[in-house]
Amino acid sequence: DLLVRDISDVLKSLGHQGGEKGHIKLKTDGEKAIAALRESVAKFHAGRVVPEQPPGGHHQTNGQVEEAGNTTREYCRVLKLQIEGCSGYTLETTADLTQWLIRWAAMLISRYSVGRDGLTPIERRRGRPCRLPTCIFGECVWYRLIRVGENGVDKFDSEWRKGVWLGHTRNSNEHVIGTAEGVLRAYSIKRLDPEERWNKDLIAAVRGTPQQ
Repeated sequence: DLLVRDISDVLKSLGHQGGEKGHIKLKTDGEKAIAALRESVAKFHAGRVVPEQPPGGHHQTNGQVEEAGNTTREYCRVLKLQIEGCSGYTLETTADLTQWLIRWAAMLISRYSVGRDGLTPIERRRGRPCRLPTCIFGECVWYRLIRVGENGVDKFDSEWRKGVWLGHTRNSNEHVIGTAEGVLRAYSIKRLDPEERWNKDLIAAVRGTPQQ
């Protein structure tokens, strides 16, 4: 299941590798679907996983999780308004792009939000800030095709294409790029001139979900 594997990958990116020596706590509320997901993640990730949940009807005891959910929703609203305001495209909840927007909203928090200690979460984990170049979510960029095999792209053809910037991959220095043919990864990108960075037609044409 994509969601179970994806959460396990997130835990690994946070330094919790699982296996026999792994030891983590997974805290959720008592809703049956969420509890079932928690148990599935614990089984798949392996290691010592301690489940926790607050008493029924006492959501305040699950404050950190509730706050994280609220913050992510606010980030999603900001990103949606930004795309619509800059491009004139109306983003629907059923669009493939919306799934990438939610993913990037969560990554913004886990990579760039500054805590009381003056550090971002990624600085606490890795000992250094995230220095990957970023664009605005939904912005149109030039991306360079990744060569496959010895021959790769025909050397007479341009390696650069236009696509929509959807964020970073989680465990590498690659960018996530949306196109009409699907979503792909690219190591190199270039920003367009400011007046060319928003293209309603390119944004509307993006196809492909995180699961695909």
